[in-house]
Amino acid sequence: RKEGKMICTHCGKETGPEPEKTYILHWRGNMRDETITGRDIADALRKAGLGGGAMRALDYWEERKEK
Repeated sequence: RKEGKMICTHCGKETGPEPEKTYILHWRGNMRDETITGRDIADALRKAGLGGGAMRALDYWEERKEK
């Protein structure tokens, strides 16, 4: 990396940060759905402060597709 910039390991060109994706978490029971963002699902969960304990209450998650 040069001064916080990302360099492509394949072509050596400078690239921007990975785009953020949006994920919808569907919780078990009658809890509301929650929307989180991150480079991938693991990053989004980390940024939301959700760990292993919370994952037991998660029914499923899905990536929100852009229209």
